[in-house]
Amino acid sequence: MEVLGDRAIIGTVPMNQMVDVYNQATVFFFFFKSDSAHISVLEYMACGTPVIVSPQIAGNIEIIEDGVTGFVVNPNDTEKLIESLKICFSDHDKVKWMGQQCIERVQVYSMEKNLYKILKHI
Repeated sequence: MEVLGDRAIIGTVPMNQMVDVYNQATVFFFFFKSDSAHISVLEYMACGTPVIVSPQIAGNIEIIEDGVTGFVVNPNDTEKLIESLKICFSDHDKVKWMGQQCIERVQVYSMEKNLYKILKHI
């Protein structure tokens, strides 16, 4: 982990520490497309952490809405990335609201809700 003032850049986190990291994060920013990208994004959102993701990742997770559950930023758009990060670190009311939106929207991935919908149609 690299600490920059009151901010930290976190690399790999041991499994038993992940929820603590998720809960302490102000924002999760992920631009790389990988097999685990979707899971990590959803885990942060489930803990009420807004996300900053690339359009490619957002396109595969339909609950990500720019300005609501986080920000969708093209990796080459440094101006939007800087503006998004500024909002995340300065507008605490908006970040709190966005976190609530994350928690509400990630519920669509609830095992119980999905199982109930399936059983209802059988």
